[in-house]
Amino acid sequence: MCESQCIIIGYFEEENKAVLCALNNLKKDIEKVTDCAVSLKMLNAKENAHREAEACDILVATKNVHTWLDGEEALDKWEGYVVKKQDGTVYICGADRRGTIYGIYELSQYMGVSPWYYFADVPIKKKSGFSIADDFYVADYPSVQYRGIFLNDEEELEEWAALHTTDGTIGPELYQRIFELILRLKGNYIWPAMHVNYFQENPQSARLANEMGIVVGTSHCDMLMRSNQNEWNPWLNSKGYVSDYDAVHSNKMQSGGADGSCIYYDYSLAGKNRSVIQQYWRESIEMNRDYEVCYTIGMRGVHDYGFSTKAIDEDSSLTEAEKERARIRLLETIMSDQREMLKSGLGCESAEEILQTFIPYKEVLDLYNKGLSVPDDVTLVWVNDNFGHIRRYPNTEEKKRSGGHGLYYHASYWGTPDMSYLFFNTIPLAQTTQELKKAYESGIQKMWVLNVGALKPLEMDMEAFLQYGWDAGKEAVVTTDIHAYTAQWFDKYFSGGYGNELADLYESFVQLTNARKIEHMVSLAFSQTGYGDEAGERVCRLEYIFSRANEIYGSLPDCEKPAFFQMFLCKVHASYYVNHAFYFADRSILSYDRGNDRAADFYTEQSGMMMRYLRNMLRYYNKYMCGGKWDGILTPDLFPPPTINFYPVCKPSIRRKSGGLKLFLPDGSSSFEYGELTFCQGGTDRKWFELGNQGNLDVPFTICGCPDWLDISETEGEVITEKRIYLTVRDIRRCAGQSAFMEIRDIVDNKTIKLQVKAEPSLAAVEDCNNVEADGAVCLFADNYEAQTEGANGAYWRKVYGVGRGFGNVMTAYAPDDVLSDGLDVRSAPCLEYSFLLKSEGEFELEITRFLTLDSRGRIRFAIGVDKNPPVVVESPTTDEWRGAWKESVLNNGEKLSIWLPLLRAGKHTLQLYMIDKYVSIHKINLYTERKRDTFFGFSSVHYRADMPHINMKELTAIQNDMYMAADNDILPDVVYADEEFWKYNRIYRKNDTTRKAVRGARRYEDYYAGNGVADIADMFARGVFQEKDGILSLEAEYALENSTNAYLTPDVSGAIYWSHVRAQTDGGTGLAMQVFGPPHTWDNPKEAPAMHFRVNISESGDYKTWLLTLHEDDMSDTCYFAVDGEVLPLSEQYREGRLFNYSTAHIYFWCLTGSIRLEEGEHIFSIYAADTGMQIDRIYLSRGDELPPVDNEWKSSERAGE
Repeated sequence: MCESQCIIIGYFEEENKAVLCALNNLKKDIEKVTDCAVSLKMLNAKENAHREAEACDILVATKNVHTWLDGEEALDKWEGYVVKKQDGTVYICGADRRGTIYGIYELSQYMGVSPWYYFADVPIKKKSGFSIADDFYVADYPSVQYRGIFLNDEEELEEWAALHTTDGTIGPELYQRIFELILRLKGNYIWPAMHVNYFQENPQSARLANEMGIVVGTSHCDMLMRSNQNEWNPWLNSKGYVSDYDAVHSNKMQSGGADGSCIYYDYSLAGKNRSVIQQYWRESIEMNRDYEVCYTIGMRGVHDYGFSTKAIDEDSSLTEAEKERARIRLLETIMSDQREMLKSGLGCESAEEILQTFIPYKEVLDLYNKGLSVPDDVTLVWVNDNFGHIRRYPNTEEKKRSGGHGLYYHASYWGTPDMSYLFFNTIPLAQTTQELKKAYESGIQKMWVLNVGALKPLEMDMEAFLQYGWDAGKEAVVTTDIHAYTAQWFDKYFSGGYGNELADLYESFVQLTNARKIEHMVSLAFSQTGYGDEAGERVCRLEYIFSRANEIYGSLPDCEKPAFFQMFLCKVHASYYVNHAFYFADRSILSYDRGNDRAADFYTEQSGMMMRYLRNMLRYYNKYMCGGKWDGILTPDLFPPPTINFYPVCKPSIRRKSGGLKLFLPDGSSSFEYGELTFCQGGTDRKWFELGNQGNLDVPFTICGCPDWLDISETEGEVITEKRIYLTVRDIRRCAGQSAFMEIRDIVDNKTIKLQVKAEPSLAAVEDCNNVEADGAVCLFADNYEAQTEGANGAYWRKVYGVGRGFGNVMTAYAPDDVLSDGLDVRSAPCLEYSFLLKSEGEFELEITRFLTLDSRGRIRFAIGVDKNPPVVVESPTTDEWRGAWKESVLNNGEKLSIWLPLLRAGKHTLQLYMIDKYVSIHKINLYTERKRDTFFGFSSVHYRADMPHINMKELTAIQNDMYMAADNDILPDVVYADEEFWKYNRIYRKNDTTRKAVRGARRYEDYYAGNGVADIADMFARGVFQEKDGILSLEAEYALENSTNAYLTPDVSGAIYWSHVRAQTDGGTGLAMQVFGPPHTWDNPKEAPAMHFRVNISESGDYKTWLLTLHEDDMSDTCYFAVDGEVLPLSEQYREGRLFNYSTAHIYFWCLTGSIRLEEGEHIFSIYAADTGMQIDRIYLSRGDELPPVDNEWKSSERAGE
């Protein structure tokens, strides 16, 4: 087609501006792909169109302008299109303007122009010419009418826009690219950014959306196209009014509100207050009257606050029930008034002609469930729980609504720091598409909106969501085989044919990472000593994904590497670093508690190294990748709430001791003398034991006596920190009943530890059963059933791939009807059956791991039977967000439910899993014949096989040097000071002001950790009373570890809980902080709490400002008490009554001014009592001046004297 190197694209002058915009992009696309010149030729539909068209290579027409192709079903569908080569000409025809646009971009993709050419730098590969296959034909149309995204929690995108756009904010320049991206992905709808500005602030944004073909709406808290957070107060000020917020914060008073002082965003306040709100809405309608928009109706508070009803709340004549009914009537009045405004403002005969949504969210959902009437033509938009679980589906009556139903779904979530996930999304595509499948089957088919946060790096999630909205209900790859879709997605954008392998890597990666998102990682979340090492096994699987993904990256052409890194590899790297950091941190705690001091130090350093590597990766992404194009877009450590804890709790040693080897077994037991390992019939053929070095010298060892039915990984060696030794049974059947003693000899101390290894006696029935009791449990994976009985109404258990907890699949209860088995004998319900073999007899605990599904208006039930005996109904209270164990379940990606079974004899049994409620999903069933150990995943024999995580330093060094360009780079986090001014502002969206820390402090405890003759860190402390000098007293919290008369610790009232040391980031990275470690606990009585005490000498009386260098995770770890000479200062005398938590300081070390303390001349005991577990205190700075505490390299502890 391109012999003349000139492509002519014909279109009609009557075409919509949106089509012309897409045509210009097509012209650019062809010119980027080929060396052809491209010209756009305008045709006249009424005069000689066919003759003029003969010279065109591509002809484009929307159905209402001209028809080139007859008899095409797609051209009778909403947004349908046909792209067809016929008689040498390519025809692009659309049923409407967006249909034509989608046809244009279909051709662009066919040529090799990715929708992500800009936002993910997918390269456009040059071709020798422009060629379209003679049989090229695509005809398609969407299933869901409106498919779009929500730019929400967009602070990072705003930061990027400020650096890289002429608007300096999220405005028309950026929106033009975003609108184009949405259209190229076959979307048509957006809820624009709302935190950083408001969409109507620059009128060009709305005009541009309309001219490009994008429908604009607003979310659940912004009505009639207003964005209240940033628009309400400025609008009031422009009209000469004062909002209630301004009145409170500036003491301004102005007539106009119902109380004569100010205007409230509250419709319950009749009179002028309500009239002003109506004026606010009417003006918005007028601004958008010529655009294709969707109006959200109803009302909530400004931004995301609750529905304000001051007049009702303060009406003492009403009962609570009457107030609730009054709120329902008020909301119905609001919607009625809004629809009248829309009808008159848009010149419509009926409000039914106008696209409107109502989003029942939070307290408004409660009012809806209690009888709120929403006009039938309004689209109800249902909301998921922010973690990928749809909360409820339309019931039979709701399905009849003419306005239909929509869905608001999340791939990004801003909430409290312990629940937010803003870095990237690890909800598996398998889970998302399964939820979308259920939504579509349940009648949610009008509108789908995905929260994409700041847009990057959610490329795969956004594209799959919009593609599913297009293809829902069809036999398309995205709806029928998500693995195949993922493979095609990778092959579409990257060469080498790695699609299937990358799909496998992606699926394993998201399941492993989503088990506990990296933003939600906490200490000791995964066990290393329960049923083997579940934490290590998980991290080892991430290591394989990391290494293989890096190999594929290395094999790609250089032009594809940035896109591969952005769209996939950066997430793998981040997960690798964070999960290793926490594994090593937890291992340091375990090693310290075990007495393996050198191991504790080693793992502490490894954990810190992983987080340094993560910072290097983020710097590369922002500063170096693509020449710094994306600087500012991915900064999970800068914006509240911080999305990652960069400082997992590590516990290094603090004193050296002599000692030899100690034996540690997978169940957590240990001994210097003797241990046992038993291999069970039907269990794992590989187990391990560990040798821990209890001293400060390397320990050589030998192992002898290994029987010939076992293979051993090594029989001699040297234990520097600790070592894991693996034993593998060659054939469990042949060695049944055998036993042997192995001897582990410590060559230095000449001591021997005996390890007895046993093979369980033979059991003939084991041969006939796949699920056999071993190591105190039986594990049944739900998809490994042996028989299924389906229901008469078409109900059955269907397998959903790739959504198991950490790995594997689930079985989901599917039924075409809304109600299943009500009033029926449960034993007649669809059933899965499993056989298992018990070696023990007794009443045993059965634990069921449920993949989370919700039903806020229904119930979550299934039933368990054994040997066809009457089943036990199991019901979860977790039917909706904030019910039952919802929070724990979303953080841990699943819910565990337990029942006790009646007496079971040894022998073979069958377990029945009966369906009761729709969509209930089961991953795993464990039966425990011994006391259940507390682990994340529960029993699985695979964890006994776990290798120790292994860092490939050669690979990591190459990545740091060659990819990240971070050789010898030491990124120091900036210092945050929370002074008096800090607390005056709402910090919820506010980026912290920081002080640059250019130089790392000296490694104060280097001599101890380097083994330079220091046996106890306390020996490096000065001695004596702490001396105030020049109005300053500066203390290291760890001084209390010396337990002298001048610095010491006291326990809580139980005598068991103390402040203890953890690694801090000061002193060049060797510093220590103090923390009360353990599960959340609060001491209301400080005298019952553990404390640190310091004897201080004050030379001049005065009020001393009290600063702490501290770290907290949440509002349950942010408070302490101060005392002088045993007299505790009440929390009311501290700033914010001692509650230091705010979103902008969670998970970071920061200097916090807590208040001031009166200290008189003379000697005193200054004490800090814990109020919460979890709070870390590194340094204490008391000063009579206004200066800020010094940064690390300038810090000097107070001198000590008198000892």
